Amino acid sequence: MSAPILPEEDRPLRLSVIAEWLGVAVKTVRRLIDSGKLKSVKIGGLRMVLLCDFKAYLKSLNGEDRAHV
Repeated sequence: MSAPILPEEDRPLRLSVIAEWLGVAVKTVRRLIDSGKLKSVKIGGLRMVLLCDFKAYLKSLNGEDRAHV
């Protein structure tokens, strides 16, 4: 029996991928998670970020940028 296919938005991403996309260290991504700015889930002992949660974090950054203009 094959595993169900997740919708693209629910795809889990490793913290190293998030760090690479943001141009920061994995430790910085962990700080974002610890501060509550970036949601994460634990899957099989690995801390991961769902694509939809990463997109929500990026949108929140855009909102902050606009507030400072």
